[in-house]
Amino acid sequence: MEFKTIGTIGAGAPAQAVAAHAARAGHPVLVSNSRGPSTLGDAVAAIGPGASAATFEEAAAADLVLLAVPFGAVPAVGRRLGDWTGRVVVDMTNQFARSDPYRGFADVSPLTGSEWVAQQLPGVTLIKAFNAMFATYMAPDPRH
Repeated sequence: MEFKTIGTIGAGAPAQAVAAHAARAGHPVLVSNSRGPSTLGDAVAAIGPGASAATFEEAAAADLVLLAVPFGAVPAVGRRLGDWTGRVVVDMTNQFARSDPYRGFADVSPLTGSEWVAQQLPGVTLIKAFNAMFATYMAPDPRH
């Protein structure tokens, strides 16, 4: 499978760090957030050439989707699309760092965080990555 377009669901620092590397590598990046494309000017500018503001639906239709939202927001993301069959999603969420201010661990026992996220996105092919690295570490060098 070849991934040409990259979509982001979430436009914070972690999504921007990974998206900027993808854009520099020549991949079109579709950036979305919960507030809509008109609010994404700064994020798109930070990512650079190759990035554009998109709706949730446009970003979710990309060849590869970066899920970079607060852990507790995942169920709402899943409901927005309903059926995630055929989509490949990189889960960047972190159940151990729950929004601002830090509020600790989200217990989804007996599931792992990744299993729980996959349940919220029915039919998805889920890849867990980038959730244990700070955006400031990922941004300078794609090998990080």
